[in-house]
Amino acid sequence: MTTAQGRPVFNLLSTRAAFERELHRERTRAWLPRQAPGAGGGRHRGLSEQVERPAIITATRYREQQLGVNKIARRRRIATFTR
Repeated sequence: MTTAQGRPVFNLLSTRAAFERELHRERTRAWLPRQAPGAGGGRHRGLSEQVERPAIITATRYREQQLGVNKIARRRRIATFTR
């Protein structure tokens, strides 16, 4: 947007985006102290032992060409394609 009308529109949109980011930050900071002690928010790190072992075994068997993608997908009940 390099036209005279485009510059103020772009400026307005970027200002609005910055405002929304700041609101999100404030809400997150207000929410975190109310959580259980030790809960820091965010993603969980890694996989549980129950999930990690079969995943490692399956990946190893795939690398060693003992299992194909279709067979893995059937066992895990997932699709091998996206629509």
